Amino acid sequence: MNTPATAEAELRRSLDNYLEGGRTDGVLGDLIALEWPDLQLDLLPDPPTPPQLGALEHLGYRPTPDAQQWIHPGGWCLRLTDVGQLDSLNLQALTTYLSDDPVALERYLGVYRALGRAEADAQLWPEALAATLQRQGFGEVRALVDLFSALPFSWMVASGWALELHLGQRTRLHHDLDVVVPPAAQPYLHALLSPEWRLDACVNGTYRAWDGQAFDGVQVHARRQGWPMLDLMFGGVEDRARRVSPLGWPFLTPEAVLLFKAGRPGSVPRGKDLKDFQCVLPGLDHEARTWLTDSLRQIHGAHPWLGPLG
Repeated sequence: MNTPATAEAELRRSLDNYLEGGRTDGVLGDLIALEWPDLQLDLLPDPPTPPQLGALEHLGYRPTPDAQQWIHPGGWCLRLTDVGQLDSLNLQALTTYLSDDPVALERYLGVYRALGRAEADAQLWPEALAATLQRQGFGEVRALVDLFSALPFSWMVASGWALELHLGQRTRLHHDLDVVVPPAAQPYLHALLSPEWRLDACVNGTYRAWDGQAFDGVQVHARRQGWPMLDLMFGGVEDRARRVSPLGWPFLTPEAVLLFKAGRPGSVPRGKDLKDFQCVLPGLDHEARTWLTDSLRQIHGAHPWLGPLG
């Protein structure tokens, strides 16, 4: 085994493809090969199942003591990643940037060989992120708007993408695209997305195939090659919580997004949610600040964001 393509073919054959055949496990996305011997693979579920681990061992891979990498006698160092985290997405963006810019790649490899991968990533990542965000723009939201134009219900973009629509600029990468849709739209949405999309309902922490049946308080994850994962949440689409961008794209108000990102009572906001809060806070108007402050106090009592909100 001497090429990333060969490694990917063997891994897919042994671990199966998540997006095919109604599976609930397997390889999701492409194997990332930055430079020999480093590989990175998105694999569901996380952590891998015993049969998946057995398949890796059958191919000759052996885990390191900390189980962070799997070493192959042919020289590969394979890392299995959590597809819900940004590490994999960031690495894919960096890899694409370096493959598109030979000068940047030479600078990266120079640092890589002299100081190691972590330092090379740190030095090249800011420019890779800026280039990626500029290239992507709001293209994924535009595609969603076109897709959902046939849906006879109001809907709105939520979470991090909603904050960027509010700001009118990209600020970070996203591994999915969150959308709020009325519960009554579920059968229409299923008809719109089937059969091209892989549709999974998240029920009590597990996946089950979604056939369009109406569920309360359930999310649906929709996946299709070439698209971000759509995280479909079924709930109210009231005018108070809905805004429209200058291009006519609907999104959840930033204060409502931040209330969700504040976390559950007693928990600490995730790093990306704290960064989102810090990015959006300066532009929140008085009404939004007051609503978010009152809501945080009602739900959490004390919360670290109350101080900055004033």
